[in-house]
Amino acid sequence: MNNVLVTGANGCIGNVLVRILVNSSYEVTALALDKSDTDKIKNIENLKIVFGDICDRKSMEEIFAAANFNIVVHLAGIVHNPEATLEECMEVNCRATCDLFDLSQSYGTEQFIFVSSVAVYGEEVESVLDEGSLVDPRTPYAVSKLKAEEYIKNSHDCTTKYTIIQPTTVYGKYDRGNINKLVSVAKRGFVPIFGNGNNLKSFVYVDNLAEGILKVICNEMSYNQTFILSDSEPYSMNQTIKAIEGAMGKRVVSIRFPIGAVILALKLFNRITRIFGKKVFLSISSLKKLVTNTIFDISKARRILNYEPRYTLSDGLLKAYGAHSDENGIK
Repeated sequence: MNNVLVTGANGCIGNVLVRILVNSSYEVTALALDKSDTDKIKNIENLKIVFGDICDRKSMEEIFAAANFNIVVHLAGIVHNPEATLEECMEVNCRATCDLFDLSQSYGTEQFIFVSSVAVYGEEVESVLDEGSLVDPRTPYAVSKLKAEEYIKNSHDCTTKYTIIQPTTVYGKYDRGNINKLVSVAKRGFVPIFGNGNNLKSFVYVDNLAEGILKVICNEMSYNQTFILSDSEPYSMNQTIKAIEGAMGKRVVSIRFPIGAVILALKLFNRITRIFGKKVFLSISSLKKLVTNTIFDISKARRILNYEPRYTLSDGLLKAYGAHSDENGIK
């Protein structure tokens, strides 16, 4: 039986993945920081939980030495924290990842699966992107993820194979990202839309992503490869709002703002904000990111992994935020 270590097991992706792995008869060890970091996974039968900090190499080595992990799925890291500095992101997302990869090689792990991000390709891109597109990281988070990817690709030996997964924007139960924030706003009965709302974005429902990760485990076709995972198609803001309405079972009023007027107003507001030494509310680059197309091609995953996302945006939002969802995680 394959023994799988999952870091970040209590997170949005991790708690779904460990359930799927346990149900698929894998022997699963979940890594958590401490007992307070187990609320989503503590009641899963046949799941072993160990405690440790990925930034503490000594504690990680003790965990590796006490087990025989065939596969490591590395999810833990700094995410959804715009205040995190480059130094902080490099420490957690890069250096700790490099240490885990080194330990995996030292202890004979067969496959190291690193969950990175499509953020490595940049933010303001109008063309459809795939795994062969040029990288252009613009944030500390993206830089740290790319540096970790590069280390893995350049440092792997003949025994430990790597697979890099690059998810698009993840949504689902316990999501703390953009979709969660949009749903939180929509619960008030309205959402602002900048521009016409027709620009397209690639999202991935957490169950689709977890099932995609399952498809690379022990799959020789995935060894030493990078895969972008997303839902089957991109969605416009208008489609997303409709899907949120369907999930919540209530009407949401869209308040539209012409993008040109918003940019002018934002420039003035941000200038005043800086004068008073305050933090900028929304940067022009972040606004442009909201209204541009960000589309990713999953043809490679479909071709090599036979990856075909089961859930649509409407399905995922209903499962995560619908009236019958037992816990939606909205904050």
